[in-house]
Amino acid sequence: AIAMQDSGWLVRNDNVWVKPNPIPDQVRDRCSISHEYVFHMTKERWYYFDREAVGRTLTSGRTLPPLDTWVVPTSRGGRKHKASFSEGLVSIPVLATTPANGVVLDPFGGSGTTLRFARKHGFRSIGIDLNAEYCEEMATTMRDMRKVEQDGTVSNRI
Repeated sequence: AIAMQDSGWLVRNDNVWVKPNPIPDQVRDRCSISHEYVFHMTKERWYYFDREAVGRTLTSGRTLPPLDTWVVPTSRGGRKHKASFSEGLVSIPVLATTPANGVVLDPFGGSGTTLRFARKHGFRSIGIDLNAEYCEEMATTMRDMRKVEQDGTVSNRI
């Protein structure tokens, strides 16, 4: 986050991902880690943010932005990537900051969770990863999703 700020990015939020079921920590000399930070960064002060899509509705009908603490279970795995996360973790960032006909870019695509979520919600998506195996896994997942959309067949990879 500091390096990104040094490169001109603005930190809008340092959201906390609380993991109710974290992977057991093997340390004995400190507390086990059950959270991670999810930074919301932008290049400009003014940007697209749809709080109606992700906000908290009051009894008066008014919508407030979501809280910055997200209690989201970790992924149950089943894929090659060891640090995959659930679609619930990307729901607020994707739905709040992607306009209609927008494109979701995940520069650390990994297992393709963000791409799957974006596709399910009608957004185009681009995934990048240094690991060729992860790129192939993302491509396979997107092909499987396209097949389901086209002919209604169910893939065991989704």
